[in-house]
Amino acid sequence: MEKNPRHSRKTLRPGAGSRQMAPRGKVVHDEPARKVAKAVAASGVKLRYMQTRLSERGWKSLKLLSIELGKPLQGIVIEALNDMLRKHGRAPDVTGPEPDKG
Repeated sequence: MEKNPRHSRKTLRPGAGSRQMAPRGKVVHDEPARKVAKAVAASGVKLRYMQTRLSERGWKSLKLLSIELGKPLQGIVIEALNDMLRKHGRAPDVTGPEPDKG
């Protein structure tokens, strides 16, 4: 049986998931994300996850904006969602986990 080239480890981008391969095959977890998740869980706030697909061009534009503003991409998306709610006469009540201040 032939391997599907789309599922080859060689095609994965570094940092594409929540885990990255460190030298010598050790797995390194995304620690800041884990700290935020633990803090949110301890606070009792229930968060829902949302996933979307973007064009490469759109992704790069948003990433550059994130860098220029010095604001995480998640914060930019939350701001945009609240702007959309305001535009349609609804309360802007979209929140997310607070970024690590440390």
